[in-house]
Amino acid sequence: SEKNKSLYPSVVSWLQVARGVRQHLPHGATPEQAGEINAVLQIENLKTYPIIKDKIKKGEVRLHAWFYNIGDAFLEEWDEMRQLFVTIGSEESQLLEKRMEAGIQFQIPFEINKKR
Repeated sequence: SEKNKSLYPSVVSWLQVARGVRQHLPHGATPEQAGEINAVLQIENLKTYPIIKDKIKKGEVRLHAWFYNIGDAFLEEWDEMRQLFVTIGSEESQLLEKRMEAGIQFQIPFEINKKR
């Protein structure tokens, strides 16, 4: 409501980022996919802050988006270069990387920046 907007402007601003998640969800997306997309959007949002931009440029800060799947007990990290989440430390992620490098397998990228 308008009253809440004036009482809690920083909370309202913070929640605006969550609206972006819906715009990037594929049809039939799972809650896990929504969580992953949210993690990436949070990183992209942080990059809009001048102080963060400056620290990234100077090499003083590196941003990481992690997603912990509590049901399956694994941790994924967003790989910005490949535009996909990779399970940290898994043999599967290492094999996938080798197949991609060899040109045997291709991954459809999740390109958050193109949809903005």
